Amino acid sequence: MIIATFSSPVFVGCLWLDARKLRASDAPWAPNPWLWGASGAVAMCLVFLGYYVPILAVALGYLYRRRSRVGLVGTTTDGETD
Repeated sequence: MIIATFSSPVFVGCLWLDARKLRASDAPWAPNPWLWGASGAVAMCLVFLGYYVPILAVALGYLYRRRSRVGLVGTTTDGETD
């Protein structure tokens, strides 16, 4: 319970950064980082109130959509070639 409470802000930050990186890349899925970050932030607030299901729903929903469209370790290059 304490671990979930303290790891929730880290999760929201990572979710936002991953969505931002995917949107900036040439990946076939371009999630809105603000929408996913806001859903994670709302779910994080509910974790602080003792409700853990919403953050699981956001995490599983994001991971499902990411896996089905890009893959869990899909390319997130910015389209730059060296």
